[in-house]
Amino acid sequence: DQPLAARLDDSANEQNIDALVARVEARLRAYPEEGEGWGAIAPVYLRAGRYSDAAEAYARAIRLLGPSPKLLSGQGQALVLANNGLVTKDAREILEDALKRDETLLEPRILIAIAKEQDGQFKDAVEDWRALLATAKEDEPWRAMAEKRMQAAEAHLAGAPLAAESQPQAAPGQESAKGPTSADIAAAQSMDRAERQ
Repeated sequence: DQPLAARLDDSANEQNIDALVARVEARLRAYPEEGEGWGAIAPVYLRAGRYSDAAEAYARAIRLLGPSPKLLSGQGQALVLANNGLVTKDAREILEDALKRDETLLEPRILIAIAKEQDGQFKDAVEDWRALLATAKEDEPWRAMAEKRMQAAEAHLAGAPLAAESQPQAAPGQESAKGPTSADIAAAQSMDRAERQ
């Protein structure tokens, strides 16, 4: 009798999640205009690392239900993760739209600060990191990542990059570490829904 979103988020159903996802996918194939179904399955795809599927599900939910801060934030995150941490122009616009609708959302604020770093806007990125850290609790799981990124941006502005061991490392085969590191992504995956919001 629980709504679909509640059942998908219920940790007691963890062992049945694959079966439940398969049932939701089958229903969405039969009823592709059911916006609530797309909105419910999108965050499940995101948590499962199915980033392209999540981005598509969020896009369908937004088209059918209309844009909301939560759906836009999820779509922006999924697009960034699907692009290996690169905040594309489309993702940034979606994240900015989410923030216009709800400026308290954490994920868009973090990803927009990273986008500013990627665009070479280090001064603006430092301001964003400071604003985020000013409201962060000491035990926030993302706090250490934000502090390191702020220090790296400050060092870049001062013309003295941090030592290699303190900078985010690129994965083998990548030229540089852009966007969240694999540790950042892992930390985000371990957060529950309330912490992410």
